Amino acid sequence: MNPQERFFQLIEEIAFFYGISSTLDEVKKETLSPSESWKAWLEFDLNDGKKVKVQLQAEFIKEWNVLRLLMTFEKPNVASDWTAHHEFLEALLLCRIFPGTIFPVVPVLLPGDIMEWQALFPLDAELETSKKAILAVVEGAVSFYEGATQLTRDLGFRKELTIRLRTFAYSTGLAWTLGEWERQKLRHANASHAMETYSPEGHYYRLLPATKEVAGMIAINLGNLNDFVGVSNLLPHLLKANAITFLSDNYYLGVDDREGLLLMALLPPAEEYETKLLVTALLQRAVAVRKFFNVMTNELEAVRIQEQFKKQDLSGVEQLVLT
Repeated sequence: MNPQERFFQLIEEIAFFYGISSTLDEVKKETLSPSESWKAWLEFDLNDGKKVKVQLQAEFIKEWNVLRLLMTFEKPNVASDWTAHHEFLEALLLCRIFPGTIFPVVPVLLPGDIMEWQALFPLDAELETSKKAILAVVEGAVSFYEGATQLTRDLGFRKELTIRLRTFAYSTGLAWTLGEWERQKLRHANASHAMETYSPEGHYYRLLPATKEVAGMIAINLGNLNDFVGVSNLLPHLLKANAITFLSDNYYLGVDDREGLLLMALLPPAEEYETKLLVTALLQRAVAVRKFFNVMTNELEAVRIQEQFKKQDLSGVEQLVLT
């Protein structure tokens, strides 16, 4: 079975698992030229009647052949838009790693506040291995979506929602925690070279170096969310930007269980010196991203304060300050 045949066999087995059609009559497929991506997607209903669209596509990134999984969820029937509430956005941005894979799953908000999850898997893995890993991620994403939708209906948008969503994520082993990092990294082929240290610029980071055979990853802490004044104003834009950064540069921004802002990146299989160059570049990128966040959050907060001044009669305050 060649790689392309294995790819569509994988789609067929996933479709069969969800009772769609073992003959792929209801699954859309797109086969491009051998040098381009192969794509296939399917849809099935969730418990609330909404649909989830699952798309798999094979990609070839600098000799690193990967399966990219995209899961798109319809917007639930809730009273308010998700993007209007930073409590929900914070919980959505929790960095997620799933049992059986060290690589994180990236949350994205598409136009119309549609939620999408993105994940990468090695294309050359055994068929059964790929199937189990992909189903684990799909089931985890579906579980989070349905749990988040129900909690939103029950609790509305307030701080308790964030706490409950975090607890839900921890209980299913999805959230990026120190304990989960310790468990997951031991499954990696290069676990003996895992590293937790500080960059010359003072950023704490965790690293699983890539080798010529296996991909690695790096998670760089940019600081605590509380370090960035008015960061809640930036959260919806951050989620939407992740769709671009993860697709183009294979890195994204998220939040860990201690509200640390992380820059996380996938490291393609490469020679040791190439991996070191990439890690150095990403550490420098982290410095630039932190600086950008500081500038943007302060500017957004300044605009918000100015708007508040325009709306209120602050003559008494002005008189107190200026006299």
